[in-house]
Amino acid sequence: MRGEKIGIGVIGCGAVARGFHLPAVRRNPRVALRAVADVDETALSRAVEEFGVERATRDYHEWIQDPEIEAVIVATPPEVTPQVAITCLQAGKHVLCEKPIAISREMGRRVLEAAETSGRKFQVGFIFRFNSGIRTLKRWITEGAIGSPMVIRLGAFNEPWMVTDPEHNRRVLEVLRTSSPLVVGGAHWADLALDFAPAPPIRVGGVSARTRCALPEDNHWIGVIEFADGSIGKLEMGWLHPIAEVEERHGPYPQVKYPEIEVFGPRGIAWHDLRTGQSQLVRSEGITRISSPPYELNFDAQLEAFLTAIREDRPTVPDARDGYRSLCLTLALQAAIRRRTFLDVSEEGSE
Repeated sequence: MRGEKIGIGVIGCGAVARGFHLPAVRRNPRVALRAVADVDETALSRAVEEFGVERATRDYHEWIQDPEIEAVIVATPPEVTPQVAITCLQAGKHVLCEKPIAISREMGRRVLEAAETSGRKFQVGFIFRFNSGIRTLKRWITEGAIGSPMVIRLGAFNEPWMVTDPEHNRRVLEVLRTSSPLVVGGAHWADLALDFAPAPPIRVGGVSARTRCALPEDNHWIGVIEFADGSIGKLEMGWLHPIAEVEERHGPYPQVKYPEIEVFGPRGIAWHDLRTGQSQLVRSEGITRISSPPYELNFDAQLEAFLTAIREDRPTVPDARDGYRSLCLTLALQAAIRRRTFLDVSEEGSE
């Protein structure tokens, strides 16, 4: 009922959940944290210690049918996310699902179908949709301040090789055994490229490299996207690069290099700096600078949008279809790069 707190459970108590989702839940007066779950006892214990939740289990099935739990945040490893999300939807829960919604097109389609037939709210954790500085870039694009065609440059260089944290390295290596940085980490950036671009993607290609011989998969990927209006995009993801481990952090770990979020057009150039929170638009008329709140508060805005969608029966943004389109685009990029060729894509981003 309106006015009552929404009971929430969190599945997955890793660095992203403890660093961002659970703090956002704790700060929100509309939420009651009812339960957490993680198969990893250490992660589960840390969540209990840091956030004081009374119900903590290794198996989320122990509480997923609880009627006091109305919604679930799914922050699990990507290879298990689809089944967890589908199970939560089938249990009648609203779902805020971390990206990517899957690592294969088949499982992504199953999540999409479950979300669209469940009658529940399903929101994808594309956190940059809730960054006011990045939304300012989107507004500048929409208002024509950049012009068209555009060059969209997006990239992140995180999940570093941590000499002092071999457990972190092990977790990242596990992800590489089932997917790639492009599909897992690149989900955010593919969604942003699709959101920024005024036309659908039509062709993709790129290259990749393995900078550590023992890795099970290439750890640095550079994708190229051609859009129907003549715009192009560069989507770059780099994992497991060395880093000075005492440097400032953005999220749970230090950054190898801060993300690139840049747009070039005939009328202007714009970019957003996640480190400083500043967005800039450069045109012949001058420079416009706008500051945005700290990065972690994006999770507050994301959670608030999710809660509002539940209580006021509004559509979620981004929704399951946005998650599926992003997945299809990263999978098409991955396929093209592995074949060292360019591939045509449909409007949803699939081959």
